[in-house]
Amino acid sequence: MLTRFLTLLILSIPLFCQAQSYTIKKGDESKTFSADTYYVMEYSSSNEKNCCKSYIYGYAQRVFKDSIQINMNSMSVNNEGLDYMFKMYTDIKEEDFLISVPRSDLKQVTAYKSRESVNKKKSWNNFGTVLLVTGITTLANSYDLKEKSFRNGVLISAGAQISVGILVACLSSKKQYKIEKGWQF
Repeated sequence: MLTRFLTLLILSIPLFCQAQSYTIKKGDESKTFSADTYYVMEYSSSNEKNCCKSYIYGYAQRVFKDSIQINMNSMSVNNEGLDYMFKMYTDIKEEDFLISVPRSDLKQVTAYKSRESVNKKKSWNNFGTVLLVTGITTLANSYDLKEKSFRNGVLISAGAQISVGILVACLSSKKQYKIEKGWQF
């Protein structure tokens, strides 16, 4: 009897031990992310939209009423307030580099499955863009052909490049949850 009870207890532990999940809400809509979701969060502490933007890359640790605590991996700061753009990018190697940022300054949230998926999505998006541009270039060059018999093949090739480029770029894009459109963390 004791072994059955212990077996049942051990098998039921995963049901009760769950990591904290985070929810983004917009009216009746909501999206729940698991605790191991990797975020790219855009912050802007200025009243002007394009003056100073900070992008924080990392995992959310806690969500408070007035701030979000993030285990930050990297950060990018764009400052265009003084007729020039200052861009700083740093990669944090420490495990527990926590930063708290006010929720009122949050502008946009993009959620990824892991840190590696950010680079994969960017690579596929760049590949789709390159295919799209080369397809448009091929299409423009097809009208310079003197042999009209080759033109149909070149037009088909350009159409295929453009179609695959658009498809890859669309599939590699990630949904962004914008705070100005009503999403709240």
